[in-house]
Amino acid sequence: MFSDLGKASKELLENDYFYCQKLKVKTTNASQLSWLTEGELGGKGAVASTTATYKGSTFSLDKLRVKSDGRVLVEASLLTSNHTKFTMCAEDGRQEPGKPLQSFGKLGCEFKIPGAAHGGTVASDIDVVNGPIFRSSLLYNYSPAVKLGGEVVVNTRLEEKDAPELMDVNVGASYDGPGWNLTGKTMDSLGTLRLAYTHAVSPKLTLASQLDYRIKGSSQKLSVGSRYLLDESVIKTKIDSNAILAGSFTHPLSKFFKMTLCAEVDIKDWAADSHKFGVGLTFE
Repeated sequence: MFSDLGKASKELLENDYFYCQKLKVKTTNASQLSWLTEGELGGKGAVASTTATYKGSTFSLDKLRVKSDGRVLVEASLLTSNHTKFTMCAEDGRQEPGKPLQSFGKLGCEFKIPGAAHGGTVASDIDVVNGPIFRSSLLYNYSPAVKLGGEVVVNTRLEEKDAPELMDVNVGASYDGPGWNLTGKTMDSLGTLRLAYTHAVSPKLTLASQLDYRIKGSSQKLSVGSRYLLDESVIKTKIDSNAILAGSFTHPLSKFFKMTLCAEVDIKDWAADSHKFGVGLTFE
């Protein structure tokens, strides 16, 4: 829930920017069972995955994914009332040396705080495979325009019979104005402050900026971007304080088929070989 703070600016500045060759094919049958097959060709080789999802009235298979690298992921949820939902998430499979991926198994619960003017959501889960590690987050609607949030992650260290460890703790708030949003939140255990601003200038043009200021260091990063909607296409551009300029162009070639082109260049050194390009094809 805490990650929803500043979601609009993050999606504008990060989504649809990829620098590889992608192919996606998605289909949904009458029983609301969806299949998504993805293939990605990058500098480190090809990666593919197949994902199944099912949306029911109470039980949902949110994700059943099998990847070509041998990893299997399953996410499911059970809605027991209008306010309570239980969740389960687990991943297992081949662990390659040097990769940070590891198996986990999480059991969780989401509770919607009832209220007309106020209300919110509390989400908690515990990784019973590692630690166990307990995570809890809160998103509270203080008013129709103001949202408050926080998260905490604690490693109980019961497996090691050691003292518990506070792994992460963060807080944040956001304000929704007429056509704009301002968000401030911490990351990395209060070590980084992120300020994000999103403004819908018109129905077609949206602007966003994002500043990451390291409280425990001396580094800052500023990103500024825009999204422009054409009749059928979407154009996105962004630039950051490291002089990295990026853009993406998404265009529907037919009712079920769209293409996305992406590029990223270092404007400080046009002759460098660090420029990146990507192309994606999606059938749905």
